[in-house]
Amino acid sequence: MSVREMSTTDEAIVLRGVTWGHTRGLLPVIGASSAWADRTADRVAVIWEARSLWDFGEGDLTSIAQQYDLMVIDHPLVGDAVSQGLLVDLAGDAAFVAEAHADSVGDSQRTYCADGAVWALPVDAACQVAAWRPDLFENVGVAVPTTLAEVHALPVALPIAMAAAPVDVWCMWLALCIGAGEEPLRSEGRAVTREVATAAYDELERLVQRAGPEWLGRNPIDVLRMLSSGDRAAYIPFVFGYSNYSRPGYSRNLLRFGPSPSSSRTPATTVLGGAGVAVSGVSPHREDAIDLARWLASKECQSGPYLEAGGQPGRLSAWRSPLGQMLAGTYFSDTEAALQRAYHRPISVGMRRFQTLAGDRLLAALRAHERPDAVIDDIDRWWATVGSPAGDRPLE
Repeated sequence: MSVREMSTTDEAIVLRGVTWGHTRGLLPVIGASSAWADRTADRVAVIWEARSLWDFGEGDLTSIAQQYDLMVIDHPLVGDAVSQGLLVDLAGDAAFVAEAHADSVGDSQRTYCADGAVWALPVDAACQVAAWRPDLFENVGVAVPTTLAEVHALPVALPIAMAAAPVDVWCMWLALCIGAGEEPLRSEGRAVTREVATAAYDELERLVQRAGPEWLGRNPIDVLRMLSSGDRAAYIPFVFGYSNYSRPGYSRNLLRFGPSPSSSRTPATTVLGGAGVAVSGVSPHREDAIDLARWLASKECQSGPYLEAGGQPGRLSAWRSPLGQMLAGTYFSDTEAALQRAYHRPISVGMRRFQTLAGDRLLAALRAHERPDAVIDDIDRWWATVGSPAGDRPLE
């Protein structure tokens, strides 16, 4: 899929960008780039293309950086990309970076920073939240769950679904580790203590049993489309939020989003997602690409054309804007607190491969009804190969 913002002159510079293939990923950058191109008097044309959700979150950026000037990426890819010289440091405009950091939704900006460098600018903020069909809950007369115990107690008239592609299973396990009392991936030698790892795996297995194995392997877009278009499910306990499904008229049935269920009465801490825009280190049009990246991440763009075109901004001011509330109902206000406390994964060298291995292993184990010991051993072994723990020389 590709869309080109056409120039009125044959001599225009052409910037190429890549994002992920969903309304939330593609349309906002097209609309915002069109506004930016107008400001250049069509001196620069922009082509945006889409790749799969898997490529966005787990794919190697080596060839992508050769093909595109701008890349919308997930933060766990940063370490490997920087170690290969694929990204431009965007810290040059210190005032812009400081202002963007102050206006960031939770740790959305911090996740792309290391050693004083800024390797991407957040244009999209998300974390794991719960999603549900308010009409189905109202029909049954049951309150939306706030704890995992309440999820398991839902009546059969309110079936649950799961976003359970490998990386989503991995992120659920991370969130459940936090719920069991420990932040994972914060020390060397082991991903998390054995007791916490086992408790998280056991709870993940219970959720799969409650939802049914048919959800294993499905990504958030698949599951949210199914939740919003039919009656196979009423509730998803952990899914990366998509505000589009809270926008009237976007899907057949409106969805509501809110905090994921916790293991206690303390609000759950879940895993940060979102996206940042990075500039290729081999772009022949580096300065124009940097200028476009800053525009996409700017307060003016994020609160205007980016939000209007279906985006889920990385700017807190956009989340709290009247326009955001008008377009997406209560999505932003209902999920902001979850974003503010969300856990961010490391950006260490080797993180991309590690989370792919861990997600694939967890999904295979759930399908085979394995006990957790061998799974945890593998995760610990792979974690030991990652460059460094988060916050400690993350890019060395």
